[in-house]
Amino acid sequence: MTIKRKLACLNASLALTIAVAAPALADDTELLLTSAQSNDKPNVIFILDTSGSMNTLEHTIAFYDSAV
Repeated sequence: MTIKRKLACLNASLALTIAVAAPALADDTELLLTSAQSNDKPNVIFILDTSGSMNTLEHTIAFYDSAV
């Protein structure tokens, strides 16, 4: 292969990589902007469980024994 052909292949692969990876970028600003523009209040719930059951450990299965 000549150097020109190698550079052309390299440029084509870089362009393809950028074109394929560009749609994979995540962006949540649209969600924030649309909810900020509407008059609806967000549905958010924050629960703190201070009951006594949160202080004990529950064992639902037997512990793993490698000798068995």
